[in-house]
Amino acid sequence: MESYLPESSVKVPGDGVQRPVWYMMGELDLGEGWNLTEGGRNLTGVRTLCACNHTDWNQARRYENGIYRHAVSCNEEQVPMVRFTGVKGWPHTYTREAARMIWDEFFCKYSRNEDGTIAYMGHTVKG
Repeated sequence: MESYLPESSVKVPGDGVQRPVWYMMGELDLGEGWNLTEGGRNLTGVRTLCACNHTDWNQARRYENGIYRHAVSCNEEQVPMVRFTGVKGWPHTYTREAARMIWDEFFCKYSRNEDGTIAYMGHTVKG
């Protein structure tokens, strides 16, 4: 997966642990806001998370819904492992609505098996 990472990226841990993640930034957030510009910290972070989770950011599916701009990067089994959401007009904040959305649409679908592997909607995800 290293090939997906820019030169300035953080080293990917070699522990094989999958870490599903939803990265959310407001348009008016700190630093780069919701921008995913080449060489920027947001894009570098997202690509690093994708490498950790064996996904290719270049293949991420993108869509907009109201104030939300989403990108979802899935692994080879089409399990969403990394999401990025930019929120129009938001500063650096966290709301009840965001918490519910992140839980209901993403994290509640995952569990960790006794051996440390993850399951998505009851099916073990291959690492």
